[in-house]
Amino acid sequence: MKLAFLHDDKDELSPLWRALSLLAVDGKEERVGLEYGRASSLLEADAIIGRDFLRGEISVLSLIYPFVIDGEKIGLGDELINEFSLPPLKGRILGIGLCMPWFATCISSYGGDNVSAIHPLPFRDSSFDGVVIYELFDHDFTREAHRIIKKGGKLLLIFRDQLYGGVSPVIALKFVVKFSVTSVTFMDKHWIIEATRVK
Repeated sequence: MKLAFLHDDKDELSPLWRALSLLAVDGKEERVGLEYGRASSLLEADAIIGRDFLRGEISVLSLIYPFVIDGEKIGLGDELINEFSLPPLKGRILGIGLCMPWFATCISSYGGDNVSAIHPLPFRDSSFDGVVIYELFDHDFTREAHRIIKKGGKLLLIFRDQLYGGVSPVIALKFVVKFSVTSVTFMDKHWIIEATRVK
């Protein structure tokens, strides 16, 4: 069995968003740096092990790995229910880490028409009016979202506040590259960062 471990700067187990390296063990060890992007550097394994995963991370990692182990927990659990109200966006929308009935397609391990590929995203340039990313902070996903969103299209980055098991908006804003942030809103324990593709 091949196992993959996510490590932070102290070489301790970490969530995907904070991981700086991935250690794969299968009789021998292989370490990959994750400093500049994570989705493109994930190695094949039978299980990925970390700590304090965000819900969207678990949803996407479950598409790749048969087992996602978060400390002592395995898999999604029941807490991945939508706990926030999000008005529908207009046009063709892609959901990453989250799936709602009005999304055109989703990269998520539950609900709707799901796509299993994660990097690169299997969509043409400028093919979506918007992308909703739920609790997944990864520069690779943000760059891909920028590529597939039409000029003037919207990116919504949704995540729980750190008091409710999520992260600080200051951390989240570091992952909104190439977009122009138009609003940051807090409601229902969640932050919603709205950004527009300008170029």
